[in-house]
Amino acid sequence: MNSSIKLKYNIIWKDEIESTNTFVLENQDILEDKTIIATLNQTKGRGTKKRTFKSIPQKTLAFSILLKKIDLSYLIKIPIMTAICFIQTAEKFSVNVCKIKWFNDILIENKKIAGILCESKILNKTANIVIGVGTNILSTEEELMNLSLLKATSIFSKTNIKIVPTDFLNVFVETFDNLFKTLVEDKNNEKNLIDLYEKNCQTIGKNIKIFNLKTGEIFFGKALNLMPLGHLLISCNNNLTKIDYNNFSIEEIN
Repeated sequence: MNSSIKLKYNIIWKDEIESTNTFVLENQDILEDKTIIATLNQTKGRGTKKRTFKSIPQKTLAFSILLKKIDLSYLIKIPIMTAICFIQTAEKFSVNVCKIKWFNDILIENKKIAGILCESKILNKTANIVIGVGTNILSTEEELMNLSLLKATSIFSKTNIKIVPTDFLNVFVETFDNLFKTLVEDKNNEKNLIDLYEKNCQTIGKNIKIFNLKTGEIFFGKALNLMPLGHLLISCNNNLTKIDYNNFSIEEIN
């Protein structure tokens, strides 16, 4: 099934696919800019840090957006923007309880309902960016538990709101397009982007346990702010330091 959003984005639905991100990455040279691959049956979904993303067929929406020849300065801004886009999309369906966990997990009541995975291919002075989103929309707690997803939940399970996945995607893409155009047209909106992220990020202001993925070191601090390049500014032993998502993982304490 094919459809388009205002003739700008071409959405291609797949009855079944191993990974929407993998498909787009492997076919980016032949796919047009602003192509979206979407499915309700992703069999080998991938998350960040080589984690898997398990799906409930027909109840979990997975999709990947291809943006071609994007200025390198947007490599970190787009993941931040995508998290905000998810929050705003959910709100348009009267789901007002979603929060961001740094860097790009979406939670309801401290349980994960969605993950965002952005991957890129650097060209010269630009990059092709693939924005992958997987979200549990209609899954029940029992179905998630049967997949041993004890820290996961769904929009329906937590709110009793039934959203048609195709409707969610259409609204998401329109919201994404508006946010991206605003970001490109006015660089002053970068600060607005950070402010919006912090407003919806439950990690900010919390005490956190920090894992250094390279050295294995564990230390504690308090999350203060999101930095322009996506780093998390923390206070640790009366000192300020910043951590990046590629080399650190966190666990919220309160």
